[in-house]
Amino acid sequence: MIPLRDANPVRSTPIVNRLLLAINLVAWIYVVYLSRQPGALDAFYERYSFDWLEFTRRIAAGDLGVDTFVPLISHMFLHGGWLHVIGNMLYLWIFGDNVEDRLGSARYLVFYLLCGIVAAIGQGLISPSPMVGASGAIAGVLGAYLLMYPTARISTLVFLGLFITIVELPASPSCASADTQPLSRSRISRTSGASPRACSFLRSSVAPIRHAVCASDDRTQATEVA
Repeated sequence: MIPLRDANPVRSTPIVNRLLLAINLVAWIYVVYLSRQPGALDAFYERYSFDWLEFTRRIAAGDLGVDTFVPLISHMFLHGGWLHVIGNMLYLWIFGDNVEDRLGSARYLVFYLLCGIVAAIGQGLISPSPMVGASGAIAGVLGAYLLMYPTARISTLVFLGLFITIVELPASPSCASADTQPLSRSRISRTSGASPRACSFLRSSVAPIRHAVCASDDRTQATEVA
């Protein structure tokens, strides 16, 4: 299944979500440009991908400079192939605007980056290889969307053998299909992805945010009534 759009309008312009989309796409265009220079592309990925072993080695050596922590952020704006970047950006485009609308731009940005960092560290603990990709951050966005809008209707492209059709599904199966996006690998030994177990973890970790948002909405409605 591939989600196409949701019937869930936003109340404000999702500035941060659009900025994240733009940065990811500009970074990918730059990677395509560097692909004409194999040596430069390898050096670029080596510098800005997140390598858990290198990260822990620097921490153990007492190197707490900016260069040590930059890959924790930069890796989530890089991708390993066309399918990787297209799949991630599709999900971010469809679901990210609503999450930003509920959380607010500043909290959404912090939430997005924290999800990417936590996913990278978790992936490093399980499989310590250099990684790139926004899949971890977007898994957090999907988890938040699922908790905030569980009954939202998603127009989804469904493949039924030789037949292809578009049906409206509730958010749960549409978000769950995020892991079916094929992620291409290129020069990096492993790209970060959102596994079903990671999505379950993110659902539980995002629960406090849902309660905070609901409480905020209740206070807002009470103020309006008053």
